[in-house]
Amino acid sequence: MADRLDRELLGCLKSGLQELTDAERRTLELIWRHPNVPAIRLPAMAGKKPGGSVWLRVGTLAKTKLWERMPRRIKSEFERPDRKPFYSGLLVNLLTVEDQRRARWIVFELRPETEKALQSLKIIDRFSHPPSNAYRRLDENEVERAPVGFNAPAETQRVTRAIIARRGQARFRQALLNAYEGRCAVTGCTEVNVLEAAHIVGHRSRGRYEVANGLLLRADWHTLFDLGLWAVHPKRGTIELSPNIAEEYRKFGGRKLHAPDDTKLAPRSDALERRYKRFRQLLRA
Repeated sequence: MADRLDRELLGCLKSGLQELTDAERRTLELIWRHPNVPAIRLPAMAGKKPGGSVWLRVGTLAKTKLWERMPRRIKSEFERPDRKPFYSGLLVNLLTVEDQRRARWIVFELRPETEKALQSLKIIDRFSHPPSNAYRRLDENEVERAPVGFNAPAETQRVTRAIIARRGQARFRQALLNAYEGRCAVTGCTEVNVLEAAHIVGHRSRGRYEVANGLLLRADWHTLFDLGLWAVHPKRGTIELSPNIAEEYRKFGGRKLHAPDDTKLAPRSDALERRYKRFRQLLRA
């Protein structure tokens, strides 16, 4: 179970999942009892033909019984411009696995909040079920794709790893893109391909992959941040620059950081304080 649950989401799920049909209950139990099995193959675990019934039932359940209960903050996580909302995301995370023939499949994993809600409603048990060893779960580096134009296998592999390492862990980056509405926290840049997930307190310094410990930054501002050439004043929320920064960046000095409207997602003051102290120390060095 995750260390920190989204309590608002958990409450909405408990409310919406109280009256499930038998088919809906069986579908959620299948996902729970057969981890690491591709969603399209889950019906076979119940003696039926493989197919898209689990995909359909999860999406329909989330759309009809949960979506309208969700606050705007949670809905926005699964909405994209000009696309239908990803209703299933309210209940499950999608993971990618590979079989022995190197074919890739999508696996459903109950969100921690879904798991907790279903257990409290006695819809699933509290036992951990062993994952299928017929499929290998892929990590983020293997799942992500390099940009169009990099076709040679060696170059594709190298560029993909570089991009993923620089953009930041995929879920962390996506959470920041949602929280900051796809805009750089400093410049307001909306070109998604150059926006990166920056830790305020570095992961190696026990900084967590959570939105409140992150900033969505344009690539050059991310590099300058890592180099200690600017920081955010922890009380005023303004951008302070090192005198060693290039002239083209100085116009941003003194400006307010673009923070998420939701205070729960805004940068933590203690994290900003730690980073700011490091910045001041570098100035004195």
